Amino acid sequence: MSFENTQPITLIAGAAVAANRFVLVGTNGRAAQSTAAADADGVSAEAAAANGNSFHVYQMTGKVEVEVGAAVAAGARVASDGDGKAIAATGAVGQLGVALEAGGGDGEVITVLLSKKAADFA
Repeated sequence: MSFENTQPITLIAGAAVAANRFVLVGTNGRAAQSTAAADADGVSAEAAAANGNSFHVYQMTGKVEVEVGAAVAAGARVASDGDGKAIAATGAVGQLGVALEAGGGDGEVITVLLSKKAADFA
């Protein structure tokens, strides 16, 4: 695994969460997978089976592994798709990081440099 980050934090899931997905904490204080072009508070380090389960999350800094939802080129700015997977960002809105390696397609796991200011790397 290619993680360069501080220790993960523990959050409570508001729904089932897969590993290596962008997650966002909702108004109920529980985390769920981010939706398309949405913000994120971190990346799940492991899966949470269901609502109420605790799981570890890497905060939005450092290098982490993220599952892709489509092919992503190395150096591309990434955003979340509807399932919390990384996809190539189509604009400045929703950029969550930079792909440090290419991802060939849905389900592949790549290393991403997390930054909510990914546009700064352009």
